[in-house]
Amino acid sequence: MSAGNAGSAWNDNIQSTYGFAPSGDILAAGYAKDVAREKAVFNKGCSLLANMQGDIDSKTWWKVRDQLRGTDVYSIRGAMLALNGVLPEGKKAEAAKAYKKVFQEMEALDLACKKKEQALATKENADLQEAIAAYK
Repeated sequence: MSAGNAGSAWNDNIQSTYGFAPSGDILAAGYAKDVAREKAVFNKGCSLLANMQGDIDSKTWWKVRDQLRGTDVYSIRGAMLALNGVLPEGKKAEAAKAYKKVFQEMEALDLACKKKEQALATKENADLQEAIAAYK
């Protein structure tokens, strides 16, 4: 029996399956490099985040906070990590910093909505949109 590495999002070099040597071609070879689905998830989530100002203007705080926690928006985190993973080494540090900035701004917007401060929420929403644009 040959000990090897199993595939994951961080290790695409599959050498064995369940401790046995592979007997043929790996069907999903290179799957970590294909981020088309993650791009679609990211773009869908960004379009949802871009439309929150109306709820902030109407002071519908629960809806903004619910939108920030929604499945489509929450899945942005995984999509952004997958997108960062396929970048060239020279761009990974900058992308990781931009990724963190997006979620810091998202948390700041959530806090502003929790406090029910409209001016602060409007500012934080603008900051979030800038952070997303910078990430793109």
